[in-house]
Amino acid sequence: MQVMNRAFNVVRNAFSSGIRRAENAQIEERAQGAAEEARQSSASLNEATAGAIAQLKALDREIGNEKMEHKTFQDRAVLADQNGNAELARKFALDMAASETRLAKLEARHQTAEAKVNEFKQKARSYHSKAEEAKDRARDIVVDNRFADAEAKVQKTIDGIAGSSAIDTLDSLEAKVAEKADKNQAMAELSGLKAQQDIEAMEQNQAADAILARLRQNSSAASAEAVAAGTLSDNAQTFHIAR
Repeated sequence: MQVMNRAFNVVRNAFSSGIRRAENAQIEERAQGAAEEARQSSASLNEATAGAIAQLKALDREIGNEKMEHKTFQDRAVLADQNGNAELARKFALDMAASETRLAKLEARHQTAEAKVNEFKQKARSYHSKAEEAKDRARDIVVDNRFADAEAKVQKTIDGIAGSSAIDTLDSLEAKVAEKADKNQAMAELSGLKAQQDIEAMEQNQAADAILARLRQNSSAASAEAVAAGTLSDNAQTFHIAR
C-alpha cells in the first residue's frame, strides 16, 4: 500500500511540476512579449519621427532654394528696370511674385510640419519611457514569478518534511532509544543500590562477628577463672584435712 501511495505521489508531483513549469513559462513569455511589443512600438515611433524630421529638413532646403531664387528674380528685375528693359523687368517681377507665393506656401507647410515633428518627438520620448518601464516591469514579473515558485517549493518541502513518515519513524526511534537509556540508568541505579546493600550487610555481619568474638573471649575468660577458683578451693580443703 505504501509503495502504491509513494508511486501515486511521485506521479502527482511530476504532473504538478509540469503544469507549474508550463504556467511559469507562459507568464514569462507573455511578460517578455509585452516588453518586446512596447520596444518595437517605440522603435517604430522613433523611425516615423525620424522620417518626419527628414521631411522637415528637406522642406527647409526647399525653402532656402526658393528664397535664393526669389532673390535672383528680384535682382534681375531691378537690373532690367535700370537698363530700361521694361518688358524683361516685368517678367522678372512676375517670376518674383510667383516665387513669393510658392515661398508662402512652403513656409506654411514648414510651420505645420514643424509642429507635427515636435509632437512626434514628444510622443516618441514618452513612449520610449513607457517601453523602458515595460522592460523593467517584465523583468520584475519574471524575477517575482521565479521567486514565488521557489518559495512555494520551499514551503511544500517544509510541509512534506513535517508530515513525512520518515520523521515519524525517527521520532519513534528516538523515543525507544530514550526509553532504553532510561531503563539502563534505572538498572544501573538499582545495581548500585544492591551493591550498597550488600556492603552494609557485610559490615553488619562483621560487626556481629566481632561482638560474638568478644562474647566468646569473655566467656572463655570467665570459665578459666571459675576453674581456677575451684582448684584453689579443693587444695585448701585437702591441706586442712591433712593437718
